[in-house]
Amino acid sequence: MYTFEMKNKAEFSDESKSFNFKEFFRVDDEGNFVHESDVKGFLDEITRPDGNSSYPYSTQEYREELRHTLWLLPGVKEARALANLMKGHEVFGREYKIVDVVDDGKEDYASESDLQKVREAITDQPSETKTITLTVRKLTTGVNV
Repeated sequence: MYTFEMKNKAEFSDESKSFNFKEFFRVDDEGNFVHESDVKGFLDEITRPDGNSSYPYSTQEYREELRHTLWLLPGVKEARALANLMKGHEVFGREYKIVDVVDDGKEDYASESDLQKVREAITDQPSETKTITLTVRKLTTGVNV
């Protein structure tokens, strides 16, 4: 599990003492991130090829180790918005298949088709593919991919 230090966290907080995950990923009525430039900045930061960085996607070596990951988002609209941003991102969009398992609007229970989406993206050659699965609650417990 990775954790990240977020700079200027007061901007995304109800109180100046804590970071609010839901606020950071909040979307507007059209389904776009309210803080889109910051979310893009976060994606850029964790993929920036800096020799001193230990962010999980900052080097090709790290990305080879993190071939298939599950990212938990605060809601369906947020997962959809992040999928759209990631698909256009220079690292995530080029190297990873982004799988949004909440795109049906149902966030609570995984179906066989959700699991099938992930399995198809991983393929029968998982060492040759890379995936990032975006979810709200689906596929977080009791699932073996």
